[in-house]
Amino acid sequence: QTDPIYDGYGRFYGGDNAAAQSHFDTLRASNQQDVRAWFGSLFVLQARISDDDTLQPAFERGIDAFLTQVDGRYTRSKADAEALFHLAQGHLLRSMYRINHDKGMWGAARDAAKSKGYADEYIKRHPEHGDAYLVLGLYNYFVDIAPNFVKVMRILLFLPSGNRTEGLKQLERASRDGSLFAPLAETILADIYGSLEGRLVDALPIGERLVKRFPANAG
Repeated sequence: QTDPIYDGYGRFYGGDNAAAQSHFDTLRASNQQDVRAWFGSLFVLQARISDDDTLQPAFERGIDAFLTQVDGRYTRSKADAEALFHLAQGHLLRSMYRINHDKGMWGAARDAAKSKGYADEYIKRHPEHGDAYLVLGLYNYFVDIAPNFVKVMRILLFLPSGNRTEGLKQLERASRDGSLFAPLAETILADIYGSLEGRLVDALPIGERLVKRFPANAG
């Protein structure tokens, strides 16, 4: 039987955000302890904010509550791999939200660093999990190429340094070996190849594959 979590992400990547949101919310309603469904709902909600900024308060409340819950789980049991994975994903999601909607660079930077730390710890235990490399790839690549202001802020906040080359490899691994986040990693890679790495010849096939796989979301 197909994991219903994959169905939700499939609807999202296919361009039907409303259906994806409803799907994840229904899953969570049937099991309040399902952090995968909760995160999926927040993942979609954050994407919808670009079209409807009135959703911001709901996302902010939701992501704060989500992180509180998974942090509590991980505090109670360091063996809780699911909680650890979602701590990394949740802090990344909140960091991206803060950056995209001008909610404070300091908070965004701290979230990004926490996300990287949790992802590092998770991958030590589960190096085979392709989706986990998305967090590290984003952090390593973009922190390394960040403007000087961001680099100074990183030093002031004692944040980890990045590594452009390693970050690109990690994003490539997430796109190749991931499941839930592979299409997202591919989209990011296509943008990086085309606009930052001068590798348009590598970007075009990725874009073509994504359009073929998700024609309703081609725009």
